[in-house]
Amino acid sequence: EVDRFIKRYCELSNQEINHAVSIQEGLKPESFQIQGETIIASDIAGIRNAINFIGQSVGKPSTYKSGNHAPSFKIRGVIEGFYGTPWSHEQRKRGLIHFAKRNMNAFVFAPKDDPWQRFDWRTPFKESFLSSTGELVELGRELLIDVNVCVSPGLTISYSSKDDLNALLVRYQQLHDIGVHRFGLLLDDIPGDLQFDEDRERFESLALAHAELANNVNQAISSFSDFNTLFVCPLQYHGRGHEPYISELGNKLEPDIDLCLS
Repeated sequence: EVDRFIKRYCELSNQEINHAVSIQEGLKPESFQIQGETIIASDIAGIRNAINFIGQSVGKPSTYKSGNHAPSFKIRGVIEGFYGTPWSHEQRKRGLIHFAKRNMNAFVFAPKDDPWQRFDWRTPFKESFLSSTGELVELGRELLIDVNVCVSPGLTISYSSKDDLNALLVRYQQLHDIGVHRFGLLLDDIPGDLQFDEDRERFESLALAHAELANNVNQAISSFSDFNTLFVCPLQYHGRGHEPYISELGNKLEPDIDLCLS
């Protein structure tokens, strides 16, 4: 497995190493040491990071390659979540390679102005989308980049509607079927109040509606696989973290749901 990963990763990233490689228990995840011409790594991710480090050290003093190296935080990546023209499929593939070479481990696929993301979420994904996204997921797996795919239904969803929830879950099931295990539910950049009479009658606040939606999605994707996880970007994601909406939402979310705050 190690030799196969090294060969494929070097091929994808256009790098090479001539070091011996050893995996050692007890090291921090994704970490490595370089002792002479030997890489001692915690795991496959540590080997990848060592290959990157060696590649970036070409032409520098050999002492630069010594010491212990570990990431400073667990999730490191890039969000394609901007407004404007989305990246092309080829740009995303090049991006994944670029991210991997910089020791990143996550890519959040959420282009705001691509209709599938925010405007047409009730329609099941087309096979062409699933095929190209599946290719990204597989490439990410080879590069140790976790491809997170998001849906943003908040512009038009009725939080009381079972039909809307079921339509949303169809998409998450389709994504799971192509190998996605990390899902996003994005509820940012949407109206700040409940839009439908049935929602205003059922929920005392928007935060409670968001919490129920997120919990229902989380329960569904957890039933697809024990490996699946969900993160939520809330309506209000910037501040001190104790604002009324955030506090209410956070207290009602299931504890295994991650909440995006800045």
